[in-house]
Amino acid sequence: MKAGSYDYIIKDPSLDYLNVLPVTIANAIKRKKDVEKLKLLESAVVNASDAIIILEAEPGDMIGRRMMYVNQAFTNMTGYTYEEAVKNTMRILRGPKTSLAALNEMRIALEQVKPVRVELINYRKDGTEFWVECNIVPFADEEGAFIHWVSVQRDITKRKKAEDEKEKLIREIELINSDLTELNHELETIGAERTMSLMALTVADRIRNPAAMIGGRCRRMLVKEELSESSRAGLINIIEGAEKLDQIVKD
Repeated sequence: MKAGSYDYIIKDPSLDYLNVLPVTIANAIKRKKDVEKLKLLESAVVNASDAIIILEAEPGDMIGRRMMYVNQAFTNMTGYTYEEAVKNTMRILRGPKTSLAALNEMRIALEQVKPVRVELINYRKDGTEFWVECNIVPFADEEGAFIHWVSVQRDITKRKKAEDEKEKLIREIELINSDLTELNHELETIGAERTMSLMALTVADRIRNPAAMIGGRCRRMLVKEELSESSRAGLINIIEGAEKLDQIVKD
């Protein structure tokens, strides 16, 4: 409590200080706690590893709203300085490969004043692409009026690349399985021992090299990429399958 506040309460005969004093102290403590919470929140926002953007509530569509604040992570992620960002809208992050479906989902959430989560491609100041997981929530004041939108964006480029590599491996395995099925059908149709030996060479050429390539790629992904436990387990299964396939071809 500021100096003099207590004397004011005591000396003012119109105040019942025994009732007023506890309330005054409680309010002072609450204000102090609120200030501490704000400082803690500010520190969390400033030092967050994810990009945090505060958008104006009005007017226009979501990506047409001016950015009122961005943290340091936004600058690190996009290459735009704070001064450059707050003069612009989120359109500076959009480009040819930005998903129109994701933007439409954001627009609908804006109209309904609801939180929204999308994954889309953003563009840095230098024009390079990167994937983000974008969460946007409306922010209301104490009276319930929506005064801002807050967007938290996480760079998920590594995860997306790992997912793409996994999909490529799956397609390659499917092609190998298709080749095996075709070769097996040919063997059953021809059924000659001499042809069997010739077909074995074909199997080695068509199967062994792709199997080794798949195994090697999976091992590199395990070492270099940041993967979830399920993705790591899936890659290990693929490696083991490729090794078994290679052994079958050798035998």
